[in-house]
Amino acid sequence: MTIPFANLSSASSSLSQLELLLQKWEMGATYWKELTDEEFEELRRERNEQLESSAVMEPSRRTRSDKGKKRTCSAAANSEDSLRRSKKVKSAATVNNEDSEGGEEQVSGEQVGRE
Repeated sequence: MTIPFANLSSASSSLSQLELLLQKWEMGATYWKELTDEEFEELRRERNEQLESSAVMEPSRRTRSDKGKKRTCSAAANSEDSLRRSKKVKSAATVNNEDSEGGEEQVSGEQVGRE
């Protein structure tokens, strides 16, 4: 069983594979190894040869269906009126307090003098 060299969150979601990887790590069968420059160049050469012979295909993403087309916004989304309408704030409940000192009543958090 092999697990590809990738982020483990996306490489495998199988608990048995991850437990196997942990077991191999603890036993020393899986480890990190520092490559020499010569080893790295050899691996890079092998990879390039595989790509050229089409033995290995690099993954590619599908192009967007609207590639090359200009995206436009609707006029209603850009108008100031629609922005004002969308930002309306509901007012808090009004509380009348006629028992407060000085004949004042409290309306929505502000003190207002009575006539």
